[in-house]
Amino acid sequence: MDRSAFLDSLHRADDTVRTVLAITVLGLLARLPLLGQRVAHFDEGRVAYWALNYLETGEISYRYIVHGPLVQYVDAWVFAAIGTNDLSMRLFVAVVGALLPLTALLFRGRLRDAETVIVAGVLAFNPILLYYSRFFRSTILVAAFMFAAFGFGLRALDDARPRLLYPAFLFGALGFASKENAVVYLMCWIGAGALLLDFSLMSPRSADSGLAAVAGRLRPYVDALAAPNRSTDALLWLGVSGLSTAVVGYAAVVGWGAIALAAALILLVALTVLVDVVHPDGDALEWGGALLGALGLFFAVSLFFYAPRAPGPAVGLWDAVLNPLRFPALLDATWGDVRPGLEYWFGGSVEPKCGEETIIGGYVCFLTDTLGVLANYAIVVVPFAVLGFVVARYGGDGPRPLVMFAGYWGFVSILGYPLATDIRAGWIMVNAVVPLSIPAAVALAMVARWGWQSFAEEDRVGTVLTTALVLLVLGAVFVPAVSASYVEPTSDDNELVQYAQPQQEFRETFDDIGAIAPTHEGTDLLVYGDELVAESGGGMAPQCLRLARALPIHWYVAADDVEAECAYDQSALEEQVAADSPAVVIAHVSKDGALTATLDGDYERRQHHLRTMGREVVIFVDEDALAEANE
Repeated sequence: MDRSAFLDSLHRADDTVRTVLAITVLGLLARLPLLGQRVAHFDEGRVAYWALNYLETGEISYRYIVHGPLVQYVDAWVFAAIGTNDLSMRLFVAVVGALLPLTALLFRGRLRDAETVIVAGVLAFNPILLYYSRFFRSTILVAAFMFAAFGFGLRALDDARPRLLYPAFLFGALGFASKENAVVYLMCWIGAGALLLDFSLMSPRSADSGLAAVAGRLRPYVDALAAPNRSTDALLWLGVSGLSTAVVGYAAVVGWGAIALAAALILLVALTVLVDVVHPDGDALEWGGALLGALGLFFAVSLFFYAPRAPGPAVGLWDAVLNPLRFPALLDATWGDVRPGLEYWFGGSVEPKCGEETIIGGYVCFLTDTLGVLANYAIVVVPFAVLGFVVARYGGDGPRPLVMFAGYWGFVSILGYPLATDIRAGWIMVNAVVPLSIPAAVALAMVARWGWQSFAEEDRVGTVLTTALVLLVLGAVFVPAVSASYVEPTSDDNELVQYAQPQQEFRETFDDIGAIAPTHEGTDLLVYGDELVAESGGGMAPQCLRLARALPIHWYVAADDVEAECAYDQSALEEQVAADSPAVVIAHVSKDGALTATLDGDYERRQHHLRTMGREVVIFVDEDALAEANE
């Protein structure tokens, strides 16, 4: 390549980078407006509560029901810096979602400039990704971090730069610390890799057949075993590799985690030395050392987030740091937290779900919902991903492994996640849309090239048709994106809204409760009735509330430091009201008459839904207390 061609290539690359950066900035601007306006979802309230609890108590451990601990640590730091509210709660996820388009640059070596830019655009503005980037849940986090991990790993191989394994494994660790389904990403990668390998062996470029290609790869090892000067070393490390593999398999089956881990490390070292013996002029030791170091980084980051923090006598991370003799106890405590979570999340797919009596019925139910979400909010990504995959696999330029890999990964996610999920939720398709952005970008870029070629050749029909298609694509992206994220973020008609989302009318009431709490003496909030109140304590303060039915009330009580009490039955209600007139009372709508008869004074009556459709409650707000708060 001459100097002018090099400078031209550099200029194009700079244009690509600048465009992706601009898209990233626009994506951030799309995620921040009204970020704290939507009333908190059930899941948001639960996770945010535990983040705030860690900030206030210094105690935290992995609770599998709220998924990975990463977001709790980060939100605790955010709360300490800028306060506790719905905006600060969602800020970290919004920023990560906004930065996701930057990962497109990791694939420039295998994508054209236009394709790279379109990948960034899809990741920035797809309605599903935009909505859940404004939602305090770890789904966007695990998708973003694992996509980045994949990108850095691929870049390490393409550029022959072993040191890029460090960011690959770092992002992988962040993905595992975000959500348990990071394991599913590994399974998807293994499956997609196997399909690519099979495809490559069907028509190998450098051999007459697939078997000949495999034999060619194995021949240097056979030669090493036969060579007088290398056979002893090769046989030794081959034996160590085989024995280590057997130990890893057996230990994993019987549940000996520590032994399996130690054997896996020995296997890595043995394979590295074996490859170096066979290819002494290669860089096996450099790659092996980088891989070993990256694994150490992965373990350290994972332990940092999953290890418990215990201010009391129980072992915690900093106890083991200050006293290494407690390190085995820390590992036991951490594994004791993690193992039940893995068993819970990966052991339930054999049970019927979705209210159906059979596994197939439950799967079809969830799959139908999933396809409905894709039809409304990924109508551009999925069809164009299919087209891009077909072009990459059968196109005249030859197969494109990255595009095929991403297609396999995304398509199996569409079919697989409805089987693995335990509830109806549109957020599971985040895991499919992210990888499908690559084949979709290939097809969209192809359409753009056709349009530009038609314009250059003054083909009016082709230009008009392409322009119309582009406008349809833009409309199919931005209209549902704006509607879902800004116009109807809590509406039951919005298929991205999960049923545990309170109606938006609750926003004013929660704001009023938060305003009353600092100025009111006595009980700020009284929750009444067995529909919302538990006879015995729960796991989150106020412990008198029924966890599954009352969330996200717990979050708003904790965030606004609300003095809350409960009344399980009529006698308890009368006793509470007589002793300390509460500023706000919440109860199921069936208790409306009892509250009206019991409460004295000027109370404003409100009626809201604590879920999208259902769990209707009445709220009585003391007008004097509210007026005092607003002075």
